[in-house]
Amino acid sequence: MSELFITYQNALKDFGEPQGGSPLSSITLDAYRGRIPDSFLDFMSLNSAGKWLQGYFSSAIRRTINRSWR
Repeated sequence: MSELFITYQNALKDFGEPQGGSPLSSITLDAYRGRIPDSFLDFMSLNSAGKWLQGYFSSAIRRTINRSWR
């Protein structure tokens, strides 16, 4: 993992860490490698999903639920 992009560094400096999120497993993060930028995954691995500004901005990865339909 490289140093976080300046955009993410500035967001952390200005708004603090996202609130109300939960840590994402490496399995979840790896499932998105190659589909979304590694810089965002690096940010998520360090700060988890959550909200800033009382929910005005949210950093999240949508979790897909696999179901078998009969």
